[in-house]
Amino acid sequence: MQLLPLREQQEFMRVMPPVAAGCFLQFIYSLYVNVEQFEKKTVGMAIASCVAVLINYALNAVFIRLYGYVAAAYTTYVCYFLLMIFHMLLVARIGKAEVYPNGKVLVIAIIFSAMIFSVTFLLEMTVLRWIIIMAYGVGLLILAIKYREPIKNLLKRKETESI
Repeated sequence: MQLLPLREQQEFMRVMPPVAAGCFLQFIYSLYVNVEQFEKKTVGMAIASCVAVLINYALNAVFIRLYGYVAAAYTTYVCYFLLMIFHMLLVARIGKAEVYPNGKVLVIAIIFSAMIFSVTFLLEMTVLRWIIIMAYGVGLLILAIKYREPIKNLLKRKETESI
């Protein structure tokens, strides 16, 4: 049983990676927004949001005409990335840059985005996609084995805290 015709399913698969990556970036920038709200420095939040909306509007005006509705997902991703950067800068400006490790957060966001977007390019390459998934799984297994003691300790600590 097939829920979507093949053509629509392929379109859906092209839209999902930027949507998923955008959701992740939205989560990250919300961490910084929480700091801004806690410090009651919300004017920058409004300005950052307005700038992102204007950029998104301009990008959509250009790229939707060229590439169709799929472009909207990518332009929105770009604007979420910009919002993340804006909020990082705003938190640093109010003197709270040490709250999160900005460099690591940025690297994680870039790596996660690259992993998500690689799915788009691997849609047609089923064998290569499965090889990469298997390699990723093996890598996670190796890390789990290598760090099994700290993981066990963390789980034991969580177990005793919940009792």
